[in-house]
Amino acid sequence: MLQYISFLLSLISFLIISSNIFRDVKKNKQYVLLNPFFWAGIYLIFYFILPSFFVFKIDFYFNWKLEESSILYSSILIFIFSISIAVPYIFCTSSFRLSNESENQEGGIITFVIWLLISFYLIYVFYVTIKNYDFMHIFNYSGEVGDTFKLKNLAYLMISVSVFMFWKFKRIVIFLPAIFIVSLDLLNGSRTIAFISLVPIFISICIYKKSLFIIPGIIILSLLLFLGIIRSDNVVNGVPWYLSAIGEFRETYITLPLFIADNNYVGSASIFHLLGAISVGLLYFFRGDIIEQYQFAGHSMYLMIDRGYGLGSNLLIESVYYGYFCLIVTILIFPLFLYLFKRFIEQSSLPVAIINTSIMIIFLRLIFREGLYPSIGTLLLVLLVYFFPIYILNKFSWKNK
Repeated sequence: MLQYISFLLSLISFLIISSNIFRDVKKNKQYVLLNPFFWAGIYLIFYFILPSFFVFKIDFYFNWKLEESSILYSSILIFIFSISIAVPYIFCTSSFRLSNESENQEGGIITFVIWLLISFYLIYVFYVTIKNYDFMHIFNYSGEVGDTFKLKNLAYLMISVSVFMFWKFKRIVIFLPAIFIVSLDLLNGSRTIAFISLVPIFISICIYKKSLFIIPGIIILSLLLFLGIIRSDNVVNGVPWYLSAIGEFRETYITLPLFIADNNYVGSASIFHLLGAISVGLLYFFRGDIIEQYQFAGHSMYLMIDRGYGLGSNLLIESVYYGYFCLIVTILIFPLFLYLFKRFIEQSSLPVAIINTSIMIIFLRLIFREGLYPSIGTLLLVLLVYFFPIYILNKFSWKNK
């Protein structure tokens, strides 16, 4: 009986969110891509609702020994969270009115020089990587991949550089360095950095061409999921293909029913842990000291799971670590966070709006995967280090003497 109730709650959650998304897409077309509520709905479907449909099979094949009551609590919580996003989304549709003059914004000469330098560097890195490369490495999953050439830093930097240059020259070739980064990340058997690089390309082209390009987007997503299926076979054998395909979503979701009613986990952290979680992303040079002093939600779950590998934390279960009251606060403030980011994007010029949207999409994914509080600090750091300096440098126009 609980199984059917859980399925029904997941189905209702899906219908509520998807109906909002379809209504917004039908009315506002490509401008939905600039709306944080649209992306929150997409992530909610993939990281919570979709795997919740298969929770009993996940439990069976991965031997989690979940309590049915915990699965039901999780479904109820996802339903409440879906309502908290769907209701404000009704009043925050994607009717953006960006300034037309922003489309002719002058790109900065310094920004162009940075673009050139990064392009030459990436050509060199690609040559070094491809030389004597074993292509079977693409399909091997070996956990965290070392970032010898600082591709992740370059991916974040190229969001601002590429978008400013694209809206000056209106040429697809501007995104070639980002394609190099995507290729290098996939050659390393990873997808995270590739995702960071692909987002501004996709958003820019959709807005420029005034189209959502749904089919190409689905093809790209399917290819990334296909790579996930192949790589997952190296970790767990005998699992149905559809559970392998949702591997990232599956492992992010499963921590919710695993720990939602665990007295050893719920409320075991203090307000200082929460402040430390925010600080660990922002205060980069003190990251090691903060991690040494505080045990955060992800590491706590890793130790309790004790399977030799970590699962993804997520927005809901990470807040439960600070107590059920913090969970309630998180559900209430998250729509406010989305609204403020939406207002920030609306009041920007078109290139800046696309840059901020790209960063928002990337960090909403992190928020759903790792939690709101550690991701906020990292978001602020990326804005300070990779956006604002390029924004200022871009003011030095080609016309300046």
